[in-house]
Amino acid sequence: MLRKTNLPALLALMVVAAGWATVETQAQHTHIQAQRAAITSQVAVLRADLEGAVNGPIQLVRGLIATIETEPDMDQARFAELASRLIDGQLLLRNVAAAPDMVIQLMYPIEGNEQAIGLDYNSIPEQRDAALRARNLGDLVLAGPVDLVQGGQGFIGRFPVFVQSSEGAQSFWGVVSAVMDLGVLYAQAGLDDDLPFLVTLIGRDATGAQGLSFFGPELTPEDEPVLSDVQLPTGSWQIAALPHGGWQTNPPQIWTIRAVLLLAAALILVPSIQMGRLMDARQLAIRKLEAANTVLKRQMHDLEAARATQTETEAQLRDSLRRQEEITNRFQDVADISRSWVWEQDAEMRFTYASETFIRITQFPAASVLGYTCLEVYAERPETLQSADWDDLKRRMARHEAFTGFVYRVVTDAGRDLWFQISGTPNFDAYGRFAGYRGAGMDVTEMQGARKQAEEASRALPHFLQI
Repeated sequence: MLRKTNLPALLALMVVAAGWATVETQAQHTHIQAQRAAITSQVAVLRADLEGAVNGPIQLVRGLIATIETEPDMDQARFAELASRLIDGQLLLRNVAAAPDMVIQLMYPIEGNEQAIGLDYNSIPEQRDAALRARNLGDLVLAGPVDLVQGGQGFIGRFPVFVQSSEGAQSFWGVVSAVMDLGVLYAQAGLDDDLPFLVTLIGRDATGAQGLSFFGPELTPEDEPVLSDVQLPTGSWQIAALPHGGWQTNPPQIWTIRAVLLLAAALILVPSIQMGRLMDARQLAIRKLEAANTVLKRQMHDLEAARATQTETEAQLRDSLRRQEEITNRFQDVADISRSWVWEQDAEMRFTYASETFIRITQFPAASVLGYTCLEVYAERPETLQSADWDDLKRRMARHEAFTGFVYRVVTDAGRDLWFQISGTPNFDAYGRFAGYRGAGMDVTEMQGARKQAEEASRALPHFLQI
C-alpha cells in the first residue's frame, strides 16, 4: 500500500520523467535550429557572392550596349577597344560577342574564340530560341550552364539591342552575348571550396525554384534543406543547403545532458524518500533551478555565437559593396572613352538625371541642370539657342515623339566651343501615362569640325578653278 510520505516521491518521479523528455526534446530542437541558423548565415554569404559575381559583369555589358545603340555600325577595332575595358582584369567574363542580324561578327577576345565568329544563331535551336526570347522580351536572358561552341561550359547572358532609325522608330539590331566562365563563377562564389555543408543550385536558365538543378546533389523536400533565392537581373536561382550526412538530431552534449538529468533525478528522489515530503519538495525546487541555469547558459553561449556570425557577415557584405563600387567605376571609364552620357526628364521636361560625363565635359554645376528644362539650362547662352531649331524639338517633344541626331552648339564658361548630338525617346508608366524622356548624348565636336572644313573646301573649289 502506498504511503503518504511516498506520494511526493511518486509525483517527483513523474515530473522527472516528463522533464527528461521535455529537456531532451528541447535540446534536440535547439540543436537543429542552431544548425539551421549556422547554415542560413553561410548561405546568405554564398548568395551575396553569387549575386555580386553575376550582376557585376552584366552591368558592365549594359554600358557596352549603350554605346552600340549610338554607334550601331562600329567595326571590330572599335568593339575590341570598348570590350577590352570590360574583360581585361575580369576573370569571370570569358568573352563578349555582338551578333548583328543574329550572326556573330564582332568578338573580344578573338583568340580562342575563332570558332564562334560567323556563327548564325538561327542554325542552333537552343541558341536561336534564347536569342529570340531576349528579342521578344526586350531584356536580358540568362542561359546556362550550356556547352560552348569554343569549348567548355559557361553561362551566357544575351542582351537584345535596339537602335532608332532616322524617323525615330526602333528596330532590332541584333544580340550581344556575354559568356561567364562556369568554373570561375563557382570559384568566386566559393563553390569549389570544401564547404561544411552540401549545396544544390536549382533553376537552370534562371528559372528559379521551378527549374532543374545544375550543381550539387539532388535534394528532396523530405531533406528539409535551407532554401534561399539568388536574385539575378532577370529570373533567379535557388540555393538548397544541408549538412553533410543530414540534420543531426542529438547535440554533441546529449550524454552530458542525460547524465545531468539522471543526477537531478537521483538528487530529487533519494532525499524525498529519506527525509519526507518537505525535504523532497525543497530538493526538487533546487534541481529545477539548476536545470534552468544550465539552459540559460547554453542560450547565452548560442547568442554570443550568433553575434560573432553576424559581425563576420557584415564584414563580408561591406566587401561586396566595395566590389560593386569598383564595377561602377569601370562603367564610368567606358562612358569617358566614348564621351557619351545618359539623361532623363520628367513629365514636365525637367532634367531629373544627367550622367557624370555630361557634367565633366560642360563644366556645368549639377544644380544648374537638374530640375530645369533644356531651354532654361541654355537660356543665357544665345549661341546655343541659335545653333539649332529648338522650336521644332520642343514641338516634337510636346507630341511625345522620339527624336535622334539633334545637333547643337555649346560654348562653355571656359571658352571651349563644343558640339553635342542628343537622341531621346518618350517614357510611359504602367498605365500608359507620359512620364518624361530618356535618352543619350555624345560629344561630336571633332565630327562637326571635319564637316565644317569639308564645306569650306567645297566653297573654295570654284574660286580655285576660276584662277
